[in-house]
Amino acid sequence: MYRAAKQWLATLTVGLAVAVGIAGCDAGSPTPTPVVGPPATASASLPSPSITTGPAMDNTPTNGGTPQSDVPLTPSAREVVSFSPYTLEPSSVNPAVQPYTVQPGLANVENASQFELSANAKSLIEKNGFAAQFPSGTQYKQFYLLYQDYSYKQKPVFVTTDSLLHVYHLMFDKILRSTETKYLIDYLKQLNSTMLKETEAQYNALKGTTAENAARRNLAYFAVASRLIDPNAAVPDAVGKEVTQELKLIADHAGYNLSPVMNTGSAQPDFREDYSQYKARGHYTRSEALTRYFGAMMWYGRITFRLNNLDETRSALLLTQALDTATTADGKPAAELWASIYDPTSFFVGGADDLTYRDYAPAMKEALGDAPDAKAVADDAKVEQFRTLARSLAGPRINSMFVFVEQDTEKVTRGLRMMGQRFTLDEYVFGQLMFNKVGTVDKPRSLPKGLDVPSAFGSTEAYSILESLGETTYKNYITQMDKVRGEIKGLPTSQWTENLYWSWLYTFRPLLSTKAPDSGFPSFMTNEAWTRKNLNTVLGSWTELKHDTILYAKQAGGAGGGAPQEPPKGYVEPEPEFYARVAALVGMTRDGLVSRGLLVKSDSNNSSEDYDALATLESLALSLKHISEKELDNKPLTDDEYMLIRNYGGYLSSITTRAADPAKPGEQFGADPSDQDAALVADVASSMDSALTEATGRFMEIYVVFPTDGKLYLGRGGIYSQYEFSQPSSDRLTDEQWRTRIDKGQLPSIGDWKTFIAK
Repeated sequence: MYRAAKQWLATLTVGLAVAVGIAGCDAGSPTPTPVVGPPATASASLPSPSITTGPAMDNTPTNGGTPQSDVPLTPSAREVVSFSPYTLEPSSVNPAVQPYTVQPGLANVENASQFELSANAKSLIEKNGFAAQFPSGTQYKQFYLLYQDYSYKQKPVFVTTDSLLHVYHLMFDKILRSTETKYLIDYLKQLNSTMLKETEAQYNALKGTTAENAARRNLAYFAVASRLIDPNAAVPDAVGKEVTQELKLIADHAGYNLSPVMNTGSAQPDFREDYSQYKARGHYTRSEALTRYFGAMMWYGRITFRLNNLDETRSALLLTQALDTATTADGKPAAELWASIYDPTSFFVGGADDLTYRDYAPAMKEALGDAPDAKAVADDAKVEQFRTLARSLAGPRINSMFVFVEQDTEKVTRGLRMMGQRFTLDEYVFGQLMFNKVGTVDKPRSLPKGLDVPSAFGSTEAYSILESLGETTYKNYITQMDKVRGEIKGLPTSQWTENLYWSWLYTFRPLLSTKAPDSGFPSFMTNEAWTRKNLNTVLGSWTELKHDTILYAKQAGGAGGGAPQEPPKGYVEPEPEFYARVAALVGMTRDGLVSRGLLVKSDSNNSSEDYDALATLESLALSLKHISEKELDNKPLTDDEYMLIRNYGGYLSSITTRAADPAKPGEQFGADPSDQDAALVADVASSMDSALTEATGRFMEIYVVFPTDGKLYLGRGGIYSQYEFSQPSSDRLTDEQWRTRIDKGQLPSIGDWKTFIAK
């Protein structure tokens, strides 16, 4: 029997709402300038909805339902933490490549005899102008290995969008974990000890009052966080029992259970937490320090002090007071430490979906006074006045809490989180397409599909595949898909580019547009198979995005060789708008982090490798943009441009090497196996007992017929292999576990809809 369900509730309120003005620091500073999180923020007007630039996509209903694209977006009280602007180099091109066909046996392909292809691969190339396959014998664990292999063999290279997206992922993940390791872990330790000391003082002051239990809950709450990141942190005797019980549930990844800490003093305990979420995964398995940081931040990101619970609201007010007034031993405000963690992570992933200190502080001061002491929280009338004010604040748009199906999710889940997990558009899509919004109690859509995301972004091919899989037969699926398509279609460019996570998603949109046979694009791009190849590209890169941000994003439940005498001429997958967006994303990443001292810029020979790698990647993306524009315009490439294509593997190798952790003497990469193996895994949505899991495996080869100098040639490149499967929530996979499965050949189906793969 379907006993309970996680509801992924809320109206999409993704308009720009609260702009937080934050001063940058000296770009050359080796340590970031801390930023005080202001308790009150100024509201900004919602930009007029406009369709984003780039190739248009069909956003009309695919199979019935009522479109709701005319429903206005509602702004929400969420801050936008600005680090740097998103600067896009315009792309203007009139594709004019003449259509062509591939003759049987590849008879009109000049260099076909250079390649050993299976009969199935040849058949697909004849039909579609390209085919993908897993290489026989060799497993490519990094893209540069595949590209350098063919450069050495002096065969034409085909540059793929997959390979460029992958090296951005490598740099994003490297810089995020470097930021965490160099700065955020220490900030978090300082914040924990400061808040623990302050809450202990509050508890002592409130003994014997109606707020004693709320203060005791907070003492236990911060003791758990302190012990998670520092196993030697002291736990106050007053909360030793609850903390020990909570830590055991966390260590055991014990699934849905009542929280000893959050149910402190409750006669009818009802606060449940999903402890399976505390299993470290992603890059957080690389070191003990990162693993402990993962646990503490997951605690701060998931636990909600619910507004509809009076005693938990007292705890939330005491927490807000503590952040407002506490200082470290050297006089640094706790609010400054909080912002020094929250703001950089907001730049990477986005603002919290739940209410934070910045939301609660203004309402608290209005209800309790400008400088309330702890005892004001014992005044029932003042607390009720605060709750009345706080009910006007926007609730979460993605639910990650345990909620019974009959409960009002918005009321049950609205509340304060210390460092709330972040609102992301893809998880909002999932929440809108799962039970209880889609399906019935008897036939619930308990888990979404990765294809829901590109479909919601406007891909008719993704929808068609979902339809063939039977996903659209769930009750309300079509109506809900039409709803989210309409909402997303109206988002302005400023929304898509306000942080790195959203900007990464924004790079996918040009790849989701279909190219008609008379569009002027090369013939290999003008068929269903290529559209599906691009869906595979998007899902592969999206899987890497989910992997890199698994801690922060809220989860919905429910070297080149010598050139030959006549070097082969390669080809770039011609997607100029895509390359422009990648370049803008890379520039935004670099400049934003430099502005806060989180990335070192230097003109000396000892300049930051991370900074240099991002500069190289941005330049590479722009070069590929210009080359693809010339290809589409039927303009000849220069020798230098052909040289870039031929040596593409060297560029990838350079960036990949610098994206690795610091190497030991004599090693090209760091000691961590993750730096040599690109395969990864991420759980992206949960139901009661299972988790939707996305993964990438070893890279596939792609063989493409392209036109050059009036003739047809065959070139080889690399693309993602991407998998989707359900995994028990109690056994969420790490990268290491997934790679072991790959090495043992224990792979799930890659997906029958990927008809471009030669079996």
